[in-house]
Amino acid sequence: MIINKKILGLDLGNRNLRGTLLYKENDSIILYKYFSHDLASGNDQFPEKNDLFENLKICLNVHELNKSITILGIGNNMRSLDLLQLPIIPEDELDSAIESELENKLLTNPQNLCYDFYTIRNTLPETSNYNQFKLFYTEKNIIFEMIKSIKSVSLKPIVIDAEILALSTIVVFNNYVTENKSHIIIDMGENHTTIGLQIGDQLIHHHTLIHSIGSITKKLNDDFAIKYKQSELYKKLLNNDNPNDKIENIKALETLQNTYVEILNEIQIKIDSFSSYFEKYPLDTIFFFGGGHELIDCCKIFKERYNVNVITPNPFKNINIHQYLKYAPNDIILKRPHSMAVAVGFALRGLL
Repeated sequence: MIINKKILGLDLGNRNLRGTLLYKENDSIILYKYFSHDLASGNDQFPEKNDLFENLKICLNVHELNKSITILGIGNNMRSLDLLQLPIIPEDELDSAIESELENKLLTNPQNLCYDFYTIRNTLPETSNYNQFKLFYTEKNIIFEMIKSIKSVSLKPIVIDAEILALSTIVVFNNYVTENKSHIIIDMGENHTTIGLQIGDQLIHHHTLIHSIGSITKKLNDDFAIKYKQSELYKKLLNNDNPNDKIENIKALETLQNTYVEILNEIQIKIDSFSSYFEKYPLDTIFFFGGGHELIDCCKIFKERYNVNVITPNPFKNINIHQYLKYAPNDIILKRPHSMAVAVGFALRGLL
């Protein structure tokens, strides 16, 4: 029996804290522990008053996850360069070539950055003398600050990763992707809307939009002085045709609807920008993640628009639940398993 060390995948959202502790036993991945905490729950001053790491510390103590080996992300602070093209060169020369490209394209000293990259397959002719790379980078000081914060709550960070790569790992590990086909990953989070192009088992492109579900909250506050909790109630009316529900401010609801439609239109524009790939790699599936897609039936809308399969993947599809792990019938891993996707994806990336 081969048992690897346990890895905690940590999703530090603007609204929710989520973690999953996984380990590998032989060829199986096992869910050992998990947690999900709504930062707004019991906090009438949210989001103005929000002590993220104090809440995280409490979650870790309650679930006995202190000192866990951890993989996590840094949200919108992780940036990327797509399809960076370089001549085929010896592997030991690659780092210096990448750093030179970073310096030229970003006009900054690469020594001030943390970065990682991988080779993109099948996007150039086999006879090409070039390779293409997808590169992720951020400032070193951001990484150092996150490491300091994570260590302050007694965790052991080993990787700072990109959320979109966690979701890419989810759809590959759970056999949702098809070789030589295109797939779209859409993450509609509180403070970001990210669209990724996945061909087979590789993420090729991704783009983060300016607008997100948090943009709706800000718009309602700026234009109508509607506070956070009330704006959350308005959002629930997006997918509610019940005439008995009282709407105090029709203009605010119209603004909410228009802003949401703008986000969906931006997503469609980005998907359409990938259409040149669909000729060689036909679009097969669109995957939705993040709470934003639940405000209305986005799966139905995009299925009608693109005439392909549109689903919300279950990150636990190919993961076994530890035999002693207890959860209630209304637990999040049964009711809304997709909400744990980033945390699961991070943990998987430490085990696969």
